Amino acid sequence: MIGALVALLVAVKGYEAYQRHVARADGAVPMLPQFREHDDRIFPQSALLPWRMIGRVDFAGHLCSGTLVGPDLVLTAAHCLFKEGVLDSAAHFEVGANAIGYLDRVRVTEIAVAPDYDDIRFVETSEVDGEDWAFLRLARPVGAEHGWMDVAVLDPEDPASILRDNRLSLTGAGYTSDPDNRLSAHVDCAIHTWFNDETLFHRCDMGPGASGGPLFFRDGARWLIFALHSAQVDGEGRYPDLMAVDARALDPALRAALDGSLPFRPAMSHPPRTTLDAVASPAD
Repeated sequence: MIGALVALLVAVKGYEAYQRHVARADGAVPMLPQFREHDDRIFPQSALLPWRMIGRVDFAGHLCSGTLVGPDLVLTAAHCLFKEGVLDSAAHFEVGANAIGYLDRVRVTEIAVAPDYDDIRFVETSEVDGEDWAFLRLARPVGAEHGWMDVAVLDPEDPASILRDNRLSLTGAGYTSDPDNRLSAHVDCAIHTWFNDETLFHRCDMGPGASGGPLFFRDGARWLIFALHSAQVDGEGRYPDLMAVDARALDPALRAALDGSLPFRPAMSHPPRTTLDAVASPAD
């Protein structure tokens, strides 16, 4: 009981104190067009809660973001597992990653991609936008040590009500590639358009590399994923729009992953990367 209370206090204090442990992004890195001429990101200490629940997914050729949603389960974007339409699922998940290392690095052993996802259709059309989600099974239950997020349950008739009625704000976070693949986050960002295919457009400052990263909020002692950052798409004005798959799709997907009704397949394997050294635990 005491241990659980201490963990809760660390989680709450770690989040509330993020302003003492971050660097501002505005002016520090080149401006990406989707940031609409103002970079609102912070660079939190990735070893603290809740930030260390958001990890870097290394596909040995490109990087994405992902979030622990169970002891050995990571939620990410399906398109991250493909290269030119071909499945390329060899990956490691890096906990608490920064520009020089990570707290832990663990091999992905199994994957589950949204059943109706098709990478070519995702790139060329908008027909499967709401299917851009996948789960990664890890070789070790690192979430037992570092924690994990849950997925919010949204009202399909009024999905924004959970935020509005409880006066909650969203944070979008991920490993956008421009600041040396460090974790960056936009606190108190907004959603501006909803779609019937369980996607939305948002105004959280997230760029390449942040695909699979969460838009999340805190509800009491829990951290809940509201949506998963998916892609940048052409906008009607001078700026591109940022698309995310929301919890209308993610909640039933997570329940299927946990109860065994979502099929997993073995992940591919590749030699471990050697350009970064772990600062705590060895890779598995």
